[in-house]
Amino acid sequence: MLMAEDPQLTATRTPFGVVNFVQIVGVCAEEVKAAQQWSVPGVLNILKRLRGVGGEWLVTDMRRSKIMQELDPQCRSEIEHGIRMEGSNLSGVSTRYLKTGPIVFSDSGEILNRLSNEQTDMYQSQQSKNPPSFDHQRNVLHQQGSSLNITPQDNSLSIFDSLHLCLDAEAGSLLSLALRGRVLHGRHFTFNAILDNQVVTLVAPSVAGIFVESKNPYVRHGPWTQIYIPSDFATEMAATLDVLTSSELTLPTTFHWEKRKLAITIECDEYIDGMKPPSPL
Repeated sequence: MLMAEDPQLTATRTPFGVVNFVQIVGVCAEEVKAAQQWSVPGVLNILKRLRGVGGEWLVTDMRRSKIMQELDPQCRSEIEHGIRMEGSNLSGVSTRYLKTGPIVFSDSGEILNRLSNEQTDMYQSQQSKNPPSFDHQRNVLHQQGSSLNITPQDNSLSIFDSLHLCLDAEAGSLLSLALRGRVLHGRHFTFNAILDNQVVTLVAPSVAGIFVESKNPYVRHGPWTQIYIPSDFATEMAATLDVLTSSELTLPTTFHWEKRKLAITIECDEYIDGMKPPSPL
């Protein structure tokens, strides 16, 4: 489903303020993905001009069997152009599996793709009562109830030499989008754990309010970990992570950028389903 301004019911001013009416638009999975990769308004504008998928009034047809990309093949190039020129409006997602810890090698020299509780405890020892929030319009990161006026020299920060990020497959499939559609456009993208208070944000150097820098690219403040990604590294990462869109990929799988001291593991659903839920704080 996508949300749109109701095309018939205009905004109404009342004694209590302005009331805007929202319309729920039923769409196909491929169309939702296009909205995530680019923008909801962009996809809605395409639906409006195509007969059989909504039209001017965005009427949902539960019986339609073709997606907009099939009805108008030019949609694909339009969406790709929009992503390339405008980036993505999707600034973050919730994930059911999110872990951060140091990169640990086995005796054979391979990266251990599953972090133990002991390894993650060092990253989770400082819990914050105020989880981070995000000003999407101004592309600013801050914490609720404070201006987050901190620097890499602040004692409340934990600076790490290396970082191992673990995600579920659904969240991992959005990594290329986060890099190409957000970071390369000077924006941020956040993974927010559903089951605990952990947050990881990929940030471009131009984002305001960040507490990472080129010399300290992996920093934690309370439950919030930021990863500093310059444009050249974002391009490299996106090219490497494109394989995550393949249905033939075997999980778990780990990507390692040795020079950057960063590793990302995409975990299989079977392992995640068998995990015990985290204990309440």
